[in-house]
Amino acid sequence: MKLFVYGTLKQGYGNNRILDGATFLGNTQAPGALYTGYSFPMAVEGEGEIRGELWEINKEHLAMCDRLESHPRMYKRTEVRLLNGVQAYIYYWQGETGGLRYLPNGEWNR
Repeated sequence: MKLFVYGTLKQGYGNNRILDGATFLGNTQAPGALYTGYSFPMAVEGEGEIRGELWEINKEHLAMCDRLESHPRMYKRTEVRLLNGVQAYIYYWQGETGGLRYLPNGEWNR
C-alpha cells in the first residue's frame, strides 16, 4: 500500500524512523491545503496542493502511523488520488484551522 507524507514522517525528520524498511517512491503532491501552528503541519481536505513524499509501506508501518497520527481522532487516514494519478493514503487533520498559519506553497519545513 502507498502512503503520502508531508510532515514529520518525511526523510530527515524524527518520525521517519517509523518508515524504516519502507520504500521511498519519490516526491509528489496531494490534494488539500496545509497549515501549521504547532511543531507539525496539518493537511485539510479541499482545494490546493500539498507537497510531500510517497512511500510503499506494509501493515506494520500503517499501524505505527495510525498510532502516531492518533487516527481517527486527531488525523483521519483517507485514500486519495495524488496529482501523479497514484492512489495513496494521507492523514487529514480533524481539528479546526482557526488560528493556524496557512502555508500557501503547500510545503512544510521546520
